[in-house]
Amino acid sequence: MPHKWLIFLSLGVTTVIIFVLFIFHLLPIRAPLADKIVALENSGNGLPTATFINPALGSLQAPVKILVFSDFLCSACQQLAASLATVHQTYPTQVQIVWKNLPNQSLHPLASPAAVAAHCADQQNQFWPYHDLLFARQNQLSQDQFMVMAQELGLDLDSFARCVDQQDPLPVIERDLAEAQALGLTATPTLFINQRSYAGALSTASLISYVENALRP
Repeated sequence: MPHKWLIFLSLGVTTVIIFVLFIFHLLPIRAPLADKIVALENSGNGLPTATFINPALGSLQAPVKILVFSDFLCSACQQLAASLATVHQTYPTQVQIVWKNLPNQSLHPLASPAAVAAHCADQQNQFWPYHDLLFARQNQLSQDQFMVMAQELGLDLDSFARCVDQQDPLPVIERDLAEAQALGLTATPTLFINQRSYAGALSTASLISYVENALRP
């Protein structure tokens, strides 16, 4: 397939670059563990920011914003993604979900290449469908699959391959990693619901409860 060897080469380079940047190690949170709730108002670490470069799902004017630091190869992140999908369906105008990259390269060698591929899909307004495919096929992911999924979504394959080859999304991923380090994050997934942070694979019921609390005046 045209560009295939370029994709493999650039994904390898991307992995090395992000591995060097990812100097702190993240500990995965397993689903059976209780939700870890951290109030950030007095933590001193501040809050994450969301800009137009971060993929977002839902209304920009939504009163509740959920910023998710996640890894496409993390099993707890996969579970959280399913819960977040239900939240989006339940509160389509009241909740905005924002994606932030936190690939744990030390545990998941394909995490960083997956993030690059997802953001290349985002350049064609297909981040969330690609996001869903990555999590749906988490156990079968390979470098071949990145192009296969792009083809299934009807993406312009030349543009997609060029984006991956030139590593266009790297600045976005590097920025998210730097922000996570500044915030002192130590687990994937970690999400922020307005002023509070939560770590782990929160259940749908827990998420809905936290959203309802955030919606109260």
